[in-house]
Amino acid sequence: MVCDETLGAEIDLYAHQVISGLPATEKRLQEIREQQDKDETLKQIKLYCKNGWPDKLKIPGPCFPYHQHAGDLTVENDLLLKGMRIVIPKRLQKDVLTRLHTGHQDIVKSRERAKQSVWWPGLSSQLQQLVADCETCAKVRQQPRETLMPTEFPTRLWELVGADLFEWSNSQYLVVVDYFSRYIEIAKLSSTTSAAVIDHLKSIFARHGIPTELRLDNGPQFSSEHFQKRFPQSNGEAERAVRTVKSLLQKEDTHISLLWHIAPHHLPMDIALQSF
Repeated sequence: MVCDETLGAEIDLYAHQVISGLPATEKRLQEIREQQDKDETLKQIKLYCKNGWPDKLKIPGPCFPYHQHAGDLTVENDLLLKGMRIVIPKRLQKDVLTRLHTGHQDIVKSRERAKQSVWWPGLSSQLQQLVADCETCAKVRQQPRETLMPTEFPTRLWELVGADLFEWSNSQYLVVVDYFSRYIEIAKLSSTTSAAVIDHLKSIFARHGIPTELRLDNGPQFSSEHFQKRFPQSNGEAERAVRTVKSLLQKEDTHISLLWHIAPHHLPMDIALQSF
């Protein structure tokens, strides 16, 4: 009896940890619960998860795509999950797809967000179609990039960092990128003097640490006595980061685009699940 009580307590604790760790507000989770219960297919899947799955031949057609994932499907606090991903009912799927593509990121980055938060059968192919049909993405889709000289890949975070400047909408920006993680920092400049750029670099390094090596371009801000002897090498990763940021700025307003200045595996998981 004691063992049963202990096991029950551990299960309850696990369920609480799963729910509390989900990338969505309680209000949003409650909305998804309600829509899951209104979705006849998901309502049936919940019953299967609680009572056991029938013989494969007896599973209704709409439920069949879920059967191959039966081992990963659970119901925690009346919420249907696939692992740590929330199963999205059909009525909410269009909205979630749009949120996954916020910032008009490409298919790889959109899928990365989905893997961290949501799931339903066919999600990956629907995301691919959404990106392919996106008029905004089509207008700014990049031409084949120029070949860059290979750089020895760093072995840890902040070992090799690149920096570059660019102009957008009459404003100047500093971009700093970590070669290992491709994490990007963006700073809007009030001045493009070497001293101003150095101040922003110091601010970034104060948050993340001083890199072992910093690569810069040949701009006049980086040609002063502070940089010239130390950082003469090529800077392809920073140039790539500038293209990424410009692409985002071209597709969205400045404020929204600059929210997406970090690598896909560091992106906030809750973007697809934020409240309306």
